[in-house]
Amino acid sequence: ALEIDPGYTLAHRELGRVYLSLGRLAEAVFHLQTADHQVPGHEPTQTALREASRRLQAADTTLVELKKRADENPEDVSAELALVRRMRELGMVREALDRLAEREKAFASSAEWQREYAVTLVLGGRIDRAIERYRASLKRNPRDGQAAVELAMLLLERRGQGDIDEAWHWAQQAEQAAGPSPNVLVCQAEILALRGDLEGAIERYGRVLAMLPPDSAQRHLFEQRARALGWKPRSDDQ
Repeated sequence: ALEIDPGYTLAHRELGRVYLSLGRLAEAVFHLQTADHQVPGHEPTQTALREASRRLQAADTTLVELKKRADENPEDVSAELALVRRMRELGMVREALDRLAEREKAFASSAEWQREYAVTLVLGGRIDRAIERYRASLKRNPRDGQAAVELAMLLLERRGQGDIDEAWHWAQQAEQAAGPSPNVLVCQAEILALRGDLEGAIERYGRVLAMLPPDSAQRHLFEQRARALGWKPRSDDQ
């Protein structure tokens, strides 16, 4: 499933190109997919993504076996989702969406299937449909904290009428289900910042920073955001 990614589109795009030049194709596809999701329709990104995906598919030895297993076990949701995940990893998002649509009747009652459908829709740039799939997943499994925070972040990104209030609901539910992880706290902080509650946003970013290793890149990015909101480190944090 998707994680909250604090990085910048340009950084993902350039990392993807570097990994592609080094032949590290899985990493290239991941970063280029992230850049393409953040800024859809950027032709150089899509060209590089197609090339990385083509080369990764050519080198892959697992897809045929996963498809065979799923086809031979048409009621096995785990086999089906293993195939879908591998398709995504290979950059085959359209093919994965086609596969999910074909198997709708068989697996629509599964919370996990709905969530993986949502993740694939996000990668395909279909945010409105992804939100509906996340809601369907959480209706079937309200205790899925990761799905709840992913839905909250999508609503925060879309910011339509009522989205911020709904995002807060899911961010709170995520904390109740999975605890105050960095992803959940960052999500809550950004919602509070949008609502004008900078004190609450800073408090949550402070908790996030306390959880992360001092020298981690993720902590550095979150600290930059916290400082932009007005956070100031204590003397023992410096």
